[in-house]
Amino acid sequence: MVFSINAEIAQKNMDINLDSDDYVMQSQLFKQAKNIVASIHMEGLNLVINSALTTKEPETAIQIEKIINGIAAMSAFTDTQASKLQSQLIENLQVKRDNKIIFVNTGITLSNKNKLSSAQ
Repeated sequence: MVFSINAEIAQKNMDINLDSDDYVMQSQLFKQAKNIVASIHMEGLNLVINSALTTKEPETAIQIEKIINGIAAMSAFTDTQASKLQSQLIENLQVKRDNKIIFVNTGITLSNKNKLSSAQ
């Protein structure tokens, strides 16, 4: 399964004006997103999730990369009731940046469907 969203076209089709003071999500980072592509697929017993976010400026890509890594680091060190599934997704998280593109990849091993459903 592959998803691709062009942020600028989506904003126009949904009649969203991100520059409006009335718009709820006034995130500067969201305004800098150009395109996002994501795929979810199976490789043997592994569920693999790949995504790429293209920004308008390299500086924004750097900021988003730091935010994703920071959230992952905080999640790894918090003592929560996180599911085994969530823990494995965070543990396998890889974030890479190339100029204006941030690649975020993760996945889980589905060795036993019963383990997955009971881990949630």
